[in-house]
Amino acid sequence: MKADSNAEQLSSQPPAPQTAIRVTLLMMVSEAAAGQFFEGLRQLIKETQSAPGCLSVRAMREEAYSSTVLFVEQWASKQAFNDYIGWRTERGDMQAIAQVLTERQQIRTWLSA
Repeated sequence: MKADSNAEQLSSQPPAPQTAIRVTLLMMVSEAAAGQFFEGLRQLIKETQSAPGCLSVRAMREEAYSSTVLFVEQWASKQAFNDYIGWRTERGDMQAIAQVLTERQQIRTWLSA
């Protein structure tokens, strides 16, 4: 009986909280594709903002190289971000984006210090 009460106590504990993360994505868009990429940027951001677990998205263009864009995103958890990337990959978005870049995008995740 005692073992059952311990199991009951363990199962009634709330799950461990997931840690919010920030994600940076650096993309160097080819000059030839920059116009089309930036035309679709607002829609891309809207879709990202509506994804489950997305807390915020900002996109910035580098001053010296206007076809370089940095996304700074905040996600409720790493799992939420991974689910989002999985969704983008399934739709073919990640492959389409890769085709307009001059080099592989740089994705980094950050925790609060």
